[in-house]
Amino acid sequence: MIEGTSVRLADTDLALRARELLAAGPMDAVTLIARVCRMSGTPAVVAEHLALTLFAGRREFERGDDGRWRLAPPPRRVVRESHASSAHPELWDTGAAEPRFPSAESRSSTPLRALDYVVVDVETTGSCAWRSDRITEIAIVHVRDGRTVEQFESLVNPGRSIPPVVSALTNITWDMVRHAPKFGELCDHIVPMLSGKVFVAHNAEFDWRFVTAEIARATGQRLEGERLCTVRLARRLLPHLRSRGLDSLAHYYGIAIQNRHRAGGDARATATLLFRLLAELSDQGCVTFEGMRELLARRAARRRGRRRAMPRGMTRDDVA
Repeated sequence: MIEGTSVRLADTDLALRARELLAAGPMDAVTLIARVCRMSGTPAVVAEHLALTLFAGRREFERGDDGRWRLAPPPRRVVRESHASSAHPELWDTGAAEPRFPSAESRSSTPLRALDYVVVDVETTGSCAWRSDRITEIAIVHVRDGRTVEQFESLVNPGRSIPPVVSALTNITWDMVRHAPKFGELCDHIVPMLSGKVFVAHNAEFDWRFVTAEIARATGQRLEGERLCTVRLARRLLPHLRSRGLDSLAHYYGIAIQNRHRAGGDARATATLLFRLLAELSDQGCVTFEGMRELLARRAARRRGRRRAMPRGMTRDDVA
C-alpha cells in the first residue's frame, strides 16, 4: 500500500496496549480502561471520560454507534483527476493543491507523474536531529504532473547558536534567524503541505529525520508515510556517474542551482531533478510508484548480498 505523508500522535505505552487489546475486537469503555489502565471497578461515566482523554487526537481509534471502542479502518484514498496543463512548469495554483493518492486497487495503474510530491530541503545547525541540532531554514516545493503547484520557504529560529562552519557553508547567520519564526509557529502551514503526498529529498533520510524531530517537539505528533530519495533513485538509474551529489546531477542534466546550500535553491533544483529522474524511469518502462519501489528494493537486496572485506566508508553520493 502506498501511503502519503501524514502525522499522528506518538505512541505511548497505554495507546500500544489499547491497540493490542482492540485488535481482538471492540470493547466497552469500562472493560477497556480496566485492562489498559489496570483500574477495576471504574464507574462507566468515568471510564468513558478516561477513554475519550486517552484516545483524543488518535485517528486509529473510534467509538462505534453501540458505544464500544474499536480500531478505526484505514482511510480510503481517492484518485482525483487533474486537468492542469504541464506546459507551464512554474505556474503556481495554490487553490488547486488537493493531494492525490491511489487506493490499493488502482495503485498499479496510477502514473508516477500523476502523484503528488513534496520536495523538501532543510538547512540545520548540525547533523544531530534528535539531540541538540535544529532547523535554520526549510523549503517545500509541491509538484504534480511535471509542474510546480505551490512552494513554501522560511528561515527558522533554531533557539540556539549556529556554528561558524555551518554559517560559512549556508551563509545563514544568527542575525538572520534571530527574529524568524520558530518551527512550531510554522507547523500549521508545513503539516498540511506535507499531508497526503510523497516526501522527496536529496539524501531524504537527513531531511525526513529533522522535519520529523521538529514536528514531534512542536506538536507531539509523528511524521510517517512514503519517502523517495533522489540519491537512491539516481544511483539506480545513472550507475555510470561517479557521484550522485546534487551538484553532479545538476551538471549532468544542465539544471541551474540558484543559492546553493540554501533550502529554497536546493529544493527547487531537486524538484527539477525529480522530473528528470521520473522521465528516466518512464524511458525504462517503469511508470508506477509500486514498480519504482520494487526496482529500488531489488537494487537494495543486491547491495546487501555483497560481502565486503572492510566496512563501507563515506562515498561521494553521501554529499548533498
